[in-house]
Amino acid sequence: MSDELDFLIEKYLKERYEFNVLRFAELEKLRLDFIKKYPVAKIRNMSLDEYTPVTQASYTFSSRLRWDLQHLGTMGNAYPDVFGIYEKDSQIKLSKTYENIFGKDYSSAFERIKEDIVAVLEAADADDFEAIEKSRLNSLFKNKLLMVYYPDKVIPVCVKNTLDAYCEAVGFIPPKNMPFIFKNRALKEYKDQSETFSEWSNSQFMGFCDWIWRQNKKVTLKKAIPQQDAEKAIKLEKEIEDLHVTGEDKEAVVKVRVNQGVFRDKLLHRYHKCCLCNVNLNGLLVASHIKPWAVSTPEERLDINNGFIFCPTHDKLFDKGYISFDDNGKILISEEMDQINQTFCNINSDMSIDVNDKQKGYLEYHRKMFGY
Repeated sequence: MSDELDFLIEKYLKERYEFNVLRFAELEKLRLDFIKKYPVAKIRNMSLDEYTPVTQASYTFSSRLRWDLQHLGTMGNAYPDVFGIYEKDSQIKLSKTYENIFGKDYSSAFERIKEDIVAVLEAADADDFEAIEKSRLNSLFKNKLLMVYYPDKVIPVCVKNTLDAYCEAVGFIPPKNMPFIFKNRALKEYKDQSETFSEWSNSQFMGFCDWIWRQNKKVTLKKAIPQQDAEKAIKLEKEIEDLHVTGEDKEAVVKVRVNQGVFRDKLLHRYHKCCLCNVNLNGLLVASHIKPWAVSTPEERLDINNGFIFCPTHDKLFDKGYISFDDNGKILISEEMDQINQTFCNINSDMSIDVNDKQKGYLEYHRKMFGY
């Protein structure tokens, strides 16, 4: 099975990988354009005309999710009522869920729908997937919202049968009757723990799952072997020690060498841009350890969860402790940073980043190290 997986990965890389890289890059532009036009903070103020209709020719919130971004994660043969409120024969209609609550009170129903959308997105921001599962929004709609607004948290799949097919194709057997969102998250965790795919974006992994499924193949992913990274870190430390540099000079050498190797590559696959300000010029992005190299174990030194990708300014601020983050990803700013310096360094108290459970321990160390 291992040899077959290696063969199929090699075949995929030759036949489909490059095509998908370009396709997902275009989709990423569309996704970023969408959330720029419809940031979470403005959804409550959206008019009905901005929200509907959902015909392919229209250019509204619903239609762009359904059609512009369909290749990000198709909603299958979804009917317009998945969005809660829609137009049919020039008449406003409600889905059964909202009609049962509001009857013909379309205005109140629409306000509730917007509140429900914001609640789902705020729950995703807080990693409260139980709340997302309980939301009255249609499951296809919820799934699409998550992959558009929080692509790092889910595999971009909306349809249950498709997700099941992908799980089967890569040998992942979730518990029976597991709710969709938790099954999606479990598949992502399976991917993150794999030897090969932990370095791939969720979209690229979905592309592989789709390709292998269409090849009518089934494989089992090989789990990552932390020892391999530990050995690489030990070798790198030995090479640096042989240079006979100490103090800040050694820190600088470590920074350069780490940013030439596997640690940065892994982080780039995960984030693609500065975690804080969204700068995405590859040549400017820096791999930044949370728990410093000097005090990390060999296993921790190249652990993808012990790092973020930052632009040079935010890397330096984090590295020197002028900023840190709480367990929810909310920025913490040193008292040494007055308002003028905050402005010039492009930070403010409203900023936050995505934090997974494995990063929380590292962040706790970072906060204690700098007295937060």
